[in-house]
Amino acid sequence: TKLKRRKVGIVGLGGTGSYVLDLIAKTPVDEIHLFDGDEFAQHNAFRAPGAPSVEQLKSPPLKVEYFAEIYSKMRREIHPHPIYLNAANVHLLRDLDFVFICVDKGSAKKDVVAFLEAKSIAFIDVGMGVQVGDNNLLGIVRTTTSTPAKREHLKKLVSFNDDADDE
Repeated sequence: TKLKRRKVGIVGLGGTGSYVLDLIAKTPVDEIHLFDGDEFAQHNAFRAPGAPSVEQLKSPPLKVEYFAEIYSKMRREIHPHPIYLNAANVHLLRDLDFVFICVDKGSAKKDVVAFLEAKSIAFIDVGMGVQVGDNNLLGIVRTTTSTPAKREHLKKLVSFNDDADDE
């Protein structure tokens, strides 16, 4: 019998998503699909694994292209999708087995989560917040797993609002 190909998606390649990619690239998944419409700018370089050259930052590539090029040196089947996911294109996740959602904008997650739940695709939403309070930095990291067998907790833990309180 033919084994099923294992396909993983990473939505958002900022500080968190780039590290998720760094770890997933070293596992035996068959395909990694990268989704992000942003350029890889200087502020991204300080939050991502590796060290881009000054030349790369002078004319910044798209994040998905930048990371696909780096990780293609160690593995095959990295597929960059230089887009922001929304209701019109979220169907691009339909053939994936697992998705990591690493975006900070709550409204951007809404269509992705609804689609993944409707298609019974398991995912992890990763959130990180930092706020300034009383001359201190306050931070929290959250990881929320959602599987077809257990999803009811998600809406209690994951915000779909675009909070402007994070620094």
